[in-house]
Amino acid sequence: MEVLQSEAWNSAPPEATELIERGRETNKLRNCVEQNFAVNVFESDPAEQIDYIEAKLNGFRKYFAFFDSKYRSIKKQWNSVRLESFNGSLLDQAREMKFVSYYLGSRSSLLSRENLATQLFGDIWQGETSNWEQLEQYIQWVLEFRQIYVERGLSQQAISTASHAHPDVSFIQSLRQESLEIQRLLQQLSMAVGWNESYFNRREVTAIRDRVSEIIENLSLAQRWAAFESGRQKIEESFANEILNWVWSGRIKIEDLSRTFQRSFYQKWLSLVVEDRTVLKEFNSVGHEQCIKEFRELDKKILQQNRSNLIGDLRGGLQAALRTPDIQKQMLDLRSQLNRQRGILPLRTLMRKCFDVIKAIKPCFMMSPQTVAQLLDADLSKFDLILFDEASQLPTEDAIGAIIRGKQLVVVGDPKQLPPTNFFAVANGQVNFERDEDGEPIFQESESILEEVQSSGVPSSRLKWHYRSSNESLITFSNVSFYDSDLFTFPSNETDAYKTGLQFEFVHDGLYEGKGLNAIEARTVADAVVKHFQTNPNETLGVGTFNLRQQIAIQDELELRRRNDVSLEPFLIAVSTSHFL
Repeated sequence: MEVLQSEAWNSAPPEATELIERGRETNKLRNCVEQNFAVNVFESDPAEQIDYIEAKLNGFRKYFAFFDSKYRSIKKQWNSVRLESFNGSLLDQAREMKFVSYYLGSRSSLLSRENLATQLFGDIWQGETSNWEQLEQYIQWVLEFRQIYVERGLSQQAISTASHAHPDVSFIQSLRQESLEIQRLLQQLSMAVGWNESYFNRREVTAIRDRVSEIIENLSLAQRWAAFESGRQKIEESFANEILNWVWSGRIKIEDLSRTFQRSFYQKWLSLVVEDRTVLKEFNSVGHEQCIKEFRELDKKILQQNRSNLIGDLRGGLQAALRTPDIQKQMLDLRSQLNRQRGILPLRTLMRKCFDVIKAIKPCFMMSPQTVAQLLDADLSKFDLILFDEASQLPTEDAIGAIIRGKQLVVVGDPKQLPPTNFFAVANGQVNFERDEDGEPIFQESESILEEVQSSGVPSSRLKWHYRSSNESLITFSNVSFYDSDLFTFPSNETDAYKTGLQFEFVHDGLYEGKGLNAIEARTVADAVVKHFQTNPNETLGVGTFNLRQQIAIQDELELRRRNDVSLEPFLIAVSTSHFL
């Protein structure tokens, strides 16, 4: 009852939502741990043991770890709590055991706020076993009650009734039904006579009843007059009142009213925009186009000049490096190898023997991480800077070899992209894999070097300018949903939004039937394909589905349309899997 009367509940207390988030996170951590370990793993915090094991198994010390009694004791203890399904190494187990430590810390935080949770939620709070959805519903219910309490005022009796777990609300339910019926009738009345919602808000029920009686007496004219009057009043309050006067005076015909309004609207809009902005008012298109042309020409000249300057600087540095004795000796060896027809050294050996002169000639190496490991010795090949591009697709283990060969590291990638998978290994038959219920391969994800670097807390920055999308709508959704609207995008010069860019089409009656099938949506997609071929017969079309069953459903729908409409024969004569992604 105190909660219902507290002004602190006019909005959701942050402590309440934090408790729910903490509780869910605790449950998630526990579920993660129980996939690999027995429940007795929670009896103690393994943080110290994890640090010890990781220190023992890193570097050359891992070869002597077995001789350490503490290492053997921890290993024995850990083996007793791991499930048979967990096949990882002891170092893998150390990484997984960190979730035990995280869970214990999260649970401890939850227990420390037990009194606060009980005050906020009462009996429905059950610690980490609480029903989190029920707690969220409780918060929403209290907020709705407080809104009614503040806006309309409630008696002490109403508050007391609401605070009971099972109050007698039969009378309230009866009133609610009658109120809903009145609202339904008023809504029908509003649609019939053209009244807006504010009309009912300003009048009592008895006044509305009297007005309805008058309408009934003149029922033959009421509907048309109400609609006309409502429209006239709205027009008189807008700039279109002048157009309405032209109609009354006969200056324009009624059939020309729509086109006249559109032209007047755009003219007034343009005039207001130009008048309000000095830049537009003083804008000269001829001069502006000339500036753009000159800028492009100068930009090209600067780019060419910078290329020449860079080439000169690099050549100067190369000549200086080639004059050193060690480099000259390696140059002789390199030339000797280049002139040979047989007996040529393996590439890795050649790179080791002539690395300094090769790096002097070509200071920038563009190689895959696998090629780096194959061709360059780690102890001899050192670079000032290692740069990884598309790092979100690079597994950590593949990147280590290149990292140890550099003094500095720059990692470039998009953390919102999908992580690396074994897709190509599965496609090439290099690994075993499982299949889902549709027979499709299940691909395994792994951690990328980008995720590893981000989690280590190194300095980072975001590239904010996005200019590669031909239409701004292609990046808008991602910008809002994934990048916190932080990207700087550029509007497209295309004005026809129906032909370019990205559009969302909501299928109102679509129904997911399970196992990857939505038949209604498949029919809608098939209709869109047919419409495309009818309106744009010379343009190709790609159709993407998330699974095989939906693809087959769309293909079946297209086949039905082909049989029923012979004009579609040239387009749908051979709808094959090549049309689908």
